[in-house]
Amino acid sequence: GWWMGFSYGRANGGESLVDGELRNDLQRNDRVGALLSWPVGRAGAMKVTYTNGLSTRLGADFDSLGIAYQYSWR
Repeated sequence: GWWMGFSYGRANGGESLVDGELRNDLQRNDRVGALLSWPVGRAGAMKVTYTNGLSTRLGADFDSLGIAYQYSWR
């Protein structure tokens, strides 16, 4: 059948220490995602995913879109 999902993730931590001094560069990133899957035929499904770098203090800020076909052998 049809499937829909949502996700949220947060990464926190990891400061740098250079020459004995903290750099005050705490890594903090928030991500949000969504997935939609629907049946295609008896054993297949199409899937669309989206991920967003909602809030990025340090690291990659991105948007990602994915499209996939999956087949299940029964």
